[in-house]
Amino acid sequence: MTIVRFCMLGITVLATIAFAQEASLYDGKWTATYKAQNGKSYNAELVLKGTAGTWKWLLNREHQVGRATCINHDFPVTVQNSSPSELTFNIEASKTIQGCTDRTVTVKLVDDNNLDGKFTDGTAVKLTRQ
Repeated sequence: MTIVRFCMLGITVLATIAFAQEASLYDGKWTATYKAQNGKSYNAELVLKGTAGTWKWLLNREHQVGRATCINHDFPVTVQNSSPSELTFNIEASKTIQGCTDRTVTVKLVDDNNLDGKFTDGTAVKLTRQ
């Protein structure tokens, strides 16, 4: 009986490891584009692996470099919800630079290379796989 329990435990552990290593549908590098409520266009880079990743706002010509404190920094991302049709993640900018704003993004799968969605303030965002 003990051998059977030990074997079942081993099978359970191996199955858990295999499941944990399975790649997410959203893993990879993405380019985000959106127009903020101030009318300016922004680009960002999202890199995801599993339930974590990074977000980097990229410098555009219309940004003033001296006022772009939160531009060109890797901010931690935490995936809150991931399903075959929808992804929600938090950009935790304030953990890296004081004064940078945390944001939450929810996107829906359009196809394997495109996601459409919104920030929590309603700003539309498009992500394209690189």
